[in-house]
Amino acid sequence: MIYEILGHGNNHISMILESLLSTEKYTVIYTDINIISSSLTDDTENKCFGNIFSTKRFNIKEINYQDWIPNKKSKKIMGGQNKKATFDFFKQNFNIQIDDYINIIDDKASISSSCILRNGCYIGPNASIGPFATISDFGFINRNATVGHHSKLDKYCTLNPGCNVAGKCILGESVTVGMGANVVDHVCIGSHSVIGASSLVTKSLQSNGVFYGIPAKLIRQSN
Repeated sequence: MIYEILGHGNNHISMILESLLSTEKYTVIYTDINIISSSLTDDTENKCFGNIFSTKRFNIKEINYQDWIPNKKSKKIMGGQNKKATFDFFKQNFNIQIDDYINIIDDKASISSSCILRNGCYIGPNASIGPFATISDFGFINRNATVGHHSKLDKYCTLNPGCNVAGKCILGESVTVGMGANVVDHVCIGSHSVIGASSLVTKSLQSNGVFYGIPAKLIRQSN
């Protein structure tokens, strides 16, 4: 059986797979997997997927570059930008549980000994996580991003490069904070919301919204 992974969130897919494949628990080939992308070029293929092709745990048949059009013959189709979909894909098809994922932490990251990292987290170079902060499953803290003391990030959150979440903040599930954005202390951001690049969040924000500006204001409802 061949499974196909379609979409644009290749960085997310590759980091989640790296987290899974870095563990020694699995030593067998599961299946053939086609990775179909409309956003990568040959120059960036190795950057995102080189680690996946080098493993023997999966037989990655090929990478195709084409428009993102669902194939009716596919056994499984999912959106590549959705980290939850990536996790669900491997759980449903291969019975891979959350505990099977390890954390990928760059050597240049600064992490307090009292913070809590759940499973499948990625902490990039020069990222900083303060005392008693919590990063839940599949939290991605990109390069030069910071999380302040006692802040809590729910599952599937993404902090893009150079953004700052101050102390005692709460980010709901699947919140994305854009590059260079700042969130002041004691702020809550509702689930599935997006904060635009370079924005400044000065007050708590609702779920399912796209916010941008200084201060950040609701631009539209997210899908």
